[in-house]
Amino acid sequence: MFRKMTVGRLAFLILNLLFLLIIASTMIVPLWNAVAESLSSNFGSMQPGILMWPRQFSFSGYKTIWTVLDLWQPFENSVLVSVLGTALHVFLSAMAGYALAQPALPLRRTMTVFILMTMMIPFEAIMIPFYVTMQEFGLLNTLVALILSGAVSGFSILLMRNFFQSIPMDILEAAKIDGSGQFR
Repeated sequence: MFRKMTVGRLAFLILNLLFLLIIASTMIVPLWNAVAESLSSNFGSMQPGILMWPRQFSFSGYKTIWTVLDLWQPFENSVLVSVLGTALHVFLSAMAGYALAQPALPLRRTMTVFILMTMMIPFEAIMIPFYVTMQEFGLLNTLVALILSGAVSGFSILLMRNFFQSIPMDILEAAKIDGSGQFR
């Protein structure tokens, strides 16, 4: 690894590093400019040019966004849908995956094939029936509809099934001997 570097290899590494720095700067400079302008006063942010440091430092833009534009509600909705949706998705996928991993389950291969078949159907094909279902249940324009739309997926079920199948049966038998039920 620490062998002597040739001139060509050193030149390649230097040119590669310069190229990557130029590419990175095309992404970092606009982002830095946006942060600097957001921390400038209203007058300071209206002046032309690229800002590397805020002109007339002020948090007035952030205060306006949070108070006047009422940004708390969309933020709260996003966090709520993300947290509850992820928890429900993991819970349902784990339950289904555990059931499919049981060797004594009748028709488990058939159920696995049906789950695989659902993965072949694109969401665009079921979007309208899903909308009609949400409309019939009265869930249009609610957070519950957003949470339910991603409640379970075939990929997650199969991923959990494979995980549970990788656990040796000896561990499950030892847990049953220690008094553990199926859920624990």
